[in-house]
This record gives sequence, C-alpha cells and structure tokens, in this order.
Amino acid sequence: MAATIKLGASGPAVKQVQQLLARVGAARLKVSGEFDAATEAAVKTFQKQQKVAASGEVDGSLLKLLMQLQKAAAKNEQQDRKLAKAKLTEKQRQAMEALRGQTTQIKAMRDKLAESRRASSEFERWLQGLEKMLATVGDDAQLANISLQNVLQKQQQTMQMMSNVSKKLHETAMGIIRNIGG
Repeated sequence: MAATIKLGASGPAVKQVQQLLARVGAARLKVSGEFDAATEAAVKTFQKQQKVAASGEVDGSLLKLLMQLQKAAAKNEQQDRKLAKAKLTEKQRQAMEALRGQTTQIKAMRDKLAESRRASSEFERWLQGLEKMLATVGDDAQLANISLQNVLQKQQQTMQMMSNVSKKLHETAMGIIRNIGG
C-alpha cells in the first residue's frame, strides 16, 4: 500500500481496514468501504492502544500491524477450537468411565436379580409341594395354611424387592443415557 488511507477515502482498501479493525477487536464498525468519522475514531483508538501517534490515518506500517494482529487472532481462535474439542473429548472420556462403573453395577444388580428369580422359582416349587401336602392333610391343614400364608407374604416381599431392583436398574440406565447425551 503506497498511499495513506484517511477520512473521506473509499474503496476496497478502506473495507479491508474496517474488516481488520473488527477482526482484531479494535472496534465494531459497519464495513461499508467508506472511511467515515466512525472509522477514523476506531483507527485513533487502535493507534492509542498500540501506543503509536493517533493520527486517525492508516499508513503501510499500521496496515501491516493490523494484518499481523489479525493472523494472531485467527491462530488463537484455531487454538481455542482445538482446546474446546479436547475438553469435549475429555468430557466424553469421563462419561465413558462413569458408564463403565455404572455398567459394572448394573451387571451386579442383574446377577442379584437372576439369583432372586432362581430363589423365587425354588420357592415356588416348595410352595407347590406345600399345597399338595395341604390337600392330603386333615387336621393339620389350618397350621399349614398359616405357614403357607407366611410364605406367600415373604414371596410378595421378595417380588417387591425384585421390582425395586428393576426400577433402580432403569433409573441408573436412564441417568447414564442423560449423562452421555448432556
């Protein structure tokens, strides 16, 4: 750039200066290609920030400085994007670790539930045996009925516990899904 750009100038060079001032954060300007009073004020402010004479005019050295700062700002933005991506990746890694821990808990709960089902099945067979005995017993039927009622109550408690375990598994799985989606 050979000529100095100043108040009253217009064209692509002025537009470039306005864009550079905006990119380096020196001013919020309407990029019009017209070197108006707002552009002059922005140039003066930038010059003061850079500790150079605040003439309000853009010469070759000021334009070069603006371009260097714009390149640095672009590089910083790129580094910020990489850092944000790295943070997201770290957050995903933490979520996966949490998911692995939850998966281990779910497997343990599933094993307990399977064990409870086996016990319940054995209990059911035992109960059926008691029912057959009741059918053949005369006077002791009332005592056996009380025993059967107690057993049924325990079975209902066991079934309630299994239901609670199932609900807890569901809540845990949904929590994991929300953590991963969040």
